[in-house]
Amino acid sequence: MAVKEMLNSKPFGQTCRYLEDSCGMNRDAAFTLSTRVYRGGGFTKDYVYLSGLRGLLQVYKATDTSSLYVGKGAISCMPLVNDLLDRGVINAPRRIPPALPMDVPQDPVIKYLLSALK
Repeated sequence: MAVKEMLNSKPFGQTCRYLEDSCGMNRDAAFTLSTRVYRGGGFTKDYVYLSGLRGLLQVYKATDTSSLYVGKGAISCMPLVNDLLDRGVINAPRRIPPALPMDVPQDPVIKYLLSALK
């Protein structure tokens, strides 16, 4: 609702009041949500985070991602890191989070959020 108000060129204060009066939000929650929407241009940060999460989950389902724990690096660096590991140029990660190899059922909320990004 707040994003819709922003897209309809409503001022920040009017959006806060709308969330309070029409949506029943308390004043602090309405202000926080409005700030987040207007600062990010409509949940821009959420979109970026969820896009990254979607990409990571796709790679996680398709291949072993333990090489990401060698150090800081992007998913796009995995082929290079794996090559360096295979040639013994760099050492394998010392610690892998115990949850990494676990088969966890998909959370329906995460599935819904990620489906909106397609």
